Amino acid sequence: MYITEIYINYTNNERKNWVKYNTVNVVDLESTCDEIQDSSKSEIIEIGIVEVNLHTFEIDKKRSIYVKPLQASITKFCYDLTGISQELIDTQGISLSRAFDTLKLEYNSENRLWFSFGDYDKNMLMQESRKKSLIYPMYKRHLNIKTLTSVFESFPKEESLKGTLEKLNMKFIGKPHSGADDAYNTARILIYLLKKYKGLPFNKWKII
Repeated sequence: MYITEIYINYTNNERKNWVKYNTVNVVDLESTCDEIQDSSKSEIIEIGIVEVNLHTFEIDKKRSIYVKPLQASITKFCYDLTGISQELIDTQGISLSRAFDTLKLEYNSENRLWFSFGDYDKNMLMQESRKKSLIYPMYKRHLNIKTLTSVFESFPKEESLKGTLEKLNMKFIGKPHSGADDAYNTARILIYLLKKYKGLPFNKWKII
């Protein structure tokens, strides 16, 4: 039996409302960085995103959306880590506003439950929205795959993305710190959890 639909419980005036999801998004961000690692000064340079179809367990629409930062430039440290060059940003990057529009128009991001590996991606999107006076493009419901996997697989501590895959006897596919590849591999972990577990405490899962 496989989980094919997710229902999230909302309480409205003490009435329970179940919202159904057939497709969810998985997101991974890459940001400007250097050896100091001050995230308060970081800007998004890549939004990696995929869709997960909960009926077929297929991963669709894998994409990197490259974003031009307003103030920061791509350091050698950042290039060595992510493979994203200043030339790539200059030639393929778009404004963060346009990137947010792409999320909303092509991935229905304002209405779709979404996942990421850790809370960094959610926090960074909120920070950038606030600093650049943009409307937050994501749905209010976000789930942290890193914590979920650690809890349900009884890991002694939370692992990195690669470490989590290894504990699940899976190999990383693609290049680490590529937003699109990290999102894809996070989606593989989500599918593993969906297939293995019939229910999670915060969800009502419909099984067929």
